[in-house]
Amino acid sequence: MTTKCPANLLLGVATSDYQIEGAWDEDGKGESNWDRWSHTAGHVKNGDTGDTACDHYHRYPDDIAIMRQLGLEAYRFGISWSRVFPEGGGRLNEKGLAFYERLVDALLEADIIPFPTLYHWTNPQALEEKGGWQNREMVERFAEYCSTVTHRLGDRVKSWLILNEPWVVMYQGYNEGLFPPGIKDPLTAIRVGHNLNLAQGLASKAIRSQRSDLKLGSAFDMAGVYPATQSEEDRKAAERMEGFKNYWFLDPILLGRYPKVFPIDVQSLVGTIDWKEVQANLDFIGINLYSRLVVAHDASVPWINVRTIEPKNTERTDSGWEIYPEAMRQVVLRTSVRYKLPIFITETGCACNDKPNKKGEVVDQKRVDFLRRYLREVALATNQGADIRGCFVWSLLDNFEWLEGYSLRFGLTYVDYTTQKRIIKESGRWFANLIRTRLL
Repeated sequence: MTTKCPANLLLGVATSDYQIEGAWDEDGKGESNWDRWSHTAGHVKNGDTGDTACDHYHRYPDDIAIMRQLGLEAYRFGISWSRVFPEGGGRLNEKGLAFYERLVDALLEADIIPFPTLYHWTNPQALEEKGGWQNREMVERFAEYCSTVTHRLGDRVKSWLILNEPWVVMYQGYNEGLFPPGIKDPLTAIRVGHNLNLAQGLASKAIRSQRSDLKLGSAFDMAGVYPATQSEEDRKAAERMEGFKNYWFLDPILLGRYPKVFPIDVQSLVGTIDWKEVQANLDFIGINLYSRLVVAHDASVPWINVRTIEPKNTERTDSGWEIYPEAMRQVVLRTSVRYKLPIFITETGCACNDKPNKKGEVVDQKRVDFLRRYLREVALATNQGADIRGCFVWSLLDNFEWLEGYSLRFGLTYVDYTTQKRIIKESGRWFANLIRTRLL
């Protein structure tokens, strides 16, 4: 079956600063929370760090040449807060900001639209040591950082993402303790989540006070949420989990309220809420989607009373994530109806650890099949009325995959981390053909 990809759908790839840049302490860059976290034994598989990663800081011209070869229309990348403001605020590091100016200028020269993310999980360690996202100072410094960067680059870059996956920052960093700062406290996590929402609101206002011509959004990690059974309890559990997972960082900034997923009111947990500060008049919504959640009611789980179930005998990627393309259309359509805003698929992709064969080729057919099926759901959602403006595949390059280090490969381009040699994979060639033909 051949599906036509919408002609006006912007097609590109996504990366993040810490995962590819390297140069972790060069040209005045300050230490980030992920520098400290990966340098601490026991946090990342095999003791891997992002110190060098893909050396994109030095090799970005070569990587842009790969983008041109693939015919990419847009490039989503992260900006390192600690590269721009080593202490989080105060002294601006001109060398750090100049790197992003060079990157943007080179992308424009290559006729590739730059699509930056201002916060992709990395923040200055100096602010982390003052309480990180638990502290109002972090929120205010973030707004100043966002305003500075967009003021400098806004003459050339018109679309911006403020936050990437704030739910992961909140949940993994402050509830599960798997990400920095390694805190395991549900109440702290909820308060941090509110501060992240406040950060979006204040940052959007600070940016618009400098430049009113910019388009603003954030990238939210979402999942299709399905009940384990058709019992009323499990259906209600799925509704609660969908509200927590998919709408916790959208309802407050767009609708001026938190979704009702807990038996207690959020304001009783976080204190007085100034909704004028929180609300952000976003121009679009970014959706990062890879899989789905199957859930059941469980009264023993505090607050939300929901347990996640792992389906058996299902297709999986090399990261263990279930392959479930239908979740893409479900989430996009529900998000479109709920908020009535344009949507970008800011991430979707597949971990496949294929290596070069004897001919030096990387034949990652599983990734090709994954992308074809997921992007078909994007096209179908468009046909059903969703206003989808673009799709960014994760990722341009194999890279540092957070707690998994270099053990997982998501790239359309293979990276030999010893030599830094790049090899465009079969999936990269397939994506290039999609851009040319628009046929899935």
